[in-house]
Amino acid sequence: MSKKIKRFISFAFKENKIGLINIKLLLNSLYYTLKAFIKRERNVASEIYSYQSLLFIKMKEPVAFLESCRRNNSAFPEGIRSEIYKLRDETFKVDSLLTLEIGSGPNSNLSYWVDKKLLEVIAIDPLAEIYKKIMKKLNYEYPITPIKLRGEDILKQFKAETFHIIFTQNSLDHTENPIMCFKSAYISLKKGGLLFVCSNMKEGTRTSWSGMHKFDIYMENNNLLLANKKGEILNFINENMTLELVFYETYFKNNVYSFEAVFRKK
Repeated sequence: MSKKIKRFISFAFKENKIGLINIKLLLNSLYYTLKAFIKRERNVASEIYSYQSLLFIKMKEPVAFLESCRRNNSAFPEGIRSEIYKLRDETFKVDSLLTLEIGSGPNSNLSYWVDKKLLEVIAIDPLAEIYKKIMKKLNYEYPITPIKLRGEDILKQFKAETFHIIFTQNSLDHTENPIMCFKSAYISLKKGGLLFVCSNMKEGTRTSWSGMHKFDIYMENNNLLLANKKGEILNFINENMTLELVFYETYFKNNVYSFEAVFRKK
């Protein structure tokens, strides 16, 4: 037993303090897990830990990392950018496109395009208050600060046909009800607007349904599909939705197959 205690103390008090920080984050995860169990809520501990671990352990210079994210324009691939500028200059004739980002995390994927004045972004995330604390601890102000809101509850705060663009990146499959979230996004999108679904391919299967990855999202025969662990498959787009696929691209990054699909509301 004494050897285990010594090993633990050695791990906890390394010179670089990584061990101590990691223990603190793990205890924090345990707190959120117990809280979810007691209140019978969804366990979001893994999502919180992933960001905390990234910024406080893996990144030696987290602010520099966030700045690099801010300079990243890859949220909009080159193949769709002309459509976005056309959306602004011809379809809606506005100075900037009002965009809803669902599940932004602490640092939005769209900051580059906000800095370029192409977009005005409202970011929502159910963990927004926790992410604000992370940014405050880093003493860093990001161009986009998320507000606390679930994707399923968009219409409780925003009217139908409010946004020019709806954007989701690796977040739709994290929601409790992806179909309801997608439907709410569709209703809140203006006619002529664009709906982006960017996702890792079949993330639930790839991660063995761990943490918040309870769904697979993928494209098949131009259909956007949702599957769960039981093998049940649903189509996101129902007969009452007038959506046209205008862009689709697959790519392999960080050893993960992903896709980006863009739909126009007709």
